Amino acid sequence: MNKSNINFLILLFSALNITLIQADETEYSLYLEAASDDADTDRYYSELTVINNDHLFAIGVDITRVPEIPTDLSANGYNVSYNYQLNTAWDLGASYERWGTDQRILADTLNINIGLKTDNWQFLLSPEYRNIKIYSQARNNRRVSRSFHSTTVGVDAWYYGFDPFEISVGGKKYDYSIDTRIFTNPAAGRVLSLQALLYTRGLTDYYYSYELAYNFPHQRIGIERTRIESAVDEEHSDVTSLRLNYFSQTNWILTLEAGQTEASSGGDLTYGLVGINFNW
Repeated sequence: MNKSNINFLILLFSALNITLIQADETEYSLYLEAASDDADTDRYYSELTVINNDHLFAIGVDITRVPEIPTDLSANGYNVSYNYQLNTAWDLGASYERWGTDQRILADTLNINIGLKTDNWQFLLSPEYRNIKIYSQARNNRRVSRSFHSTTVGVDAWYYGFDPFEISVGGKKYDYSIDTRIFTNPAAGRVLSLQALLYTRGLTDYYYSYELAYNFPHQRIGIERTRIESAVDEEHSDVTSLRLNYFSQTNWILTLEAGQTEASSGGDLTYGLVGINFNW
């Protein structure tokens, strides 16, 4: 993330904070997360949220590091989001995210959220537009870029009628402006930057997931299964994860997660995640 982006986020959050702090009942939360897998990929995420009555504003920063291979595979990202609670049933939100490394690959994502809550159900509809810019390898100190985009509409649903159990399902189907199978061409490996090549190989055609969770008085434990289909080579990965949330009686929430990814092409991965949320 370059300096101008950081300054923009600071100014944006400061302006919003000054506006909200003049009102009553402003609440804050800070979420910190660290994750790692057995391929030595490390990810760190932090998010600051301001809630005032029916308004929610959040800023997040994402850092991904792959220490065992070239540093140009590391990437940073940030996101800003706003959500408005229309009434007890409906809420609307929007978010913007930028992820990548300049002169390697950049992905800009705009997402709209439409939520509905009833006594036992919760639904979320999330249209999304993403613009992806990929760069070639450096030739004569120059890089050539090419852009394409994807669109999707995500659908998620939760059911709470079996308290203390809860069930959720969700998924997305992506449409791309180009034929993504071109990235399987051996020429792509000779033209694209290493980071761009690996990112394009991970483009998703669709994914779906389902989770079964049990709520204790101060804990929540859930098991989730996710299928991810590649938009490039039609390979798929199945992710099984176990997640524990501990809700303290004071002002913090602890999240622990562990899981395994089984790829149809081989090369299974195991990962772990720890997160903590502070509220004040």
